[in-house]
Amino acid sequence: MRLKKYQFCYRGLLCVSMLMFIAGTAVAGPATTYKFKLQNIYVPGTTIETYAGPKFIELVDKLSGGRIKIENFAPGSLAPPTEILQAVGAGMFEMSASAGAYAAGTIPAAYLEFGVPGGPRTYGEFATFFRNTGYLELLREEYAKQNVYYIAPLIDEWYGMISKKPIRKLEDFKGMKIRATGLVAKMFAELGASPVFIPLSEVYTGLSMGTIDAMSFADPDSHWDMKLMEVAKYEIAPSIMVSSGNLIMNLKVWKSLPEDLQAIIEVAAWEISFRVFAATKVASYTALDKMKKDFGVELITLPPDQMEKWDAVNRKVLMEVAGKGPAAKKAVDMMIEWMSKNREYSNK
Repeated sequence: MRLKKYQFCYRGLLCVSMLMFIAGTAVAGPATTYKFKLQNIYVPGTTIETYAGPKFIELVDKLSGGRIKIENFAPGSLAPPTEILQAVGAGMFEMSASAGAYAAGTIPAAYLEFGVPGGPRTYGEFATFFRNTGYLELLREEYAKQNVYYIAPLIDEWYGMISKKPIRKLEDFKGMKIRATGLVAKMFAELGASPVFIPLSEVYTGLSMGTIDAMSFADPDSHWDMKLMEVAKYEIAPSIMVSSGNLIMNLKVWKSLPEDLQAIIEVAAWEISFRVFAATKVASYTALDKMKKDFGVELITLPPDQMEKWDAVNRKVLMEVAGKGPAAKKAVDMMIEWMSKNREYSNK
């Protein structure tokens, strides 16, 4: 039922966008065609890359009547993932499907954008945090300082972990080398692990060669698409957090677009965000079944007492982010207030 409610909402937004397009083009002269490059951080062929790249591009093309043409580029082909914010701001390419974790060094408020362990637990909670607390507007203000327009998040309800070693209690993290970014990396450091950053395209090799012991990123469906179950045999549950990537654009280019095309890009981005959530949720269940049956992967669920300890570590990390400047503190205050009210009325 919840999926249907979200779907109805976004289908309605798409209809509004189409009407805007029709109304705008009915009185316009010859239409200008805009051509953009979009670099994706996600591994080609994964579900999230398919939606953040080809399907987003296809939807924008359809809604704009062919007035916007976007070309998708693989990770690292135009700029390293850690330099995407600067590259988009400088106009090296116009757009990116990226993640706030790569921008957080410059924009501390973006730590929360990537996901908050112990924070929102569903797509609806996280989407509402973006849309109804002022956080989306805050992000856009902070990204604008880098000449970048923040379009929309790409929300994945399952942010998991796959490991070469069994993890049954928090003490098992000590000494492990874990590919992680954002607040999750800070959390693992507090637990005695060593966070390591390597591009997603190098994770398989990193696990097989022992450069890393585990990866904390995305969902089991992505782990399947990346073939990680061939070199790591433990999926760790429950989900660490609801996470999000993002779609961003050079601010000067964004401002140069007619209002109807801006609306089309935004509506398409939020629609794709919903589709990412829906597709990865279902596909992850299927992937886990295949991992267990065909590759002997064990699904380990941490017990409630360990998750309570985990939440205490998460709160400490969140407070550290609040100390990184006025915008970061404002973002943390928004999150704390929203989650407090949400827990009060949702009884979670």
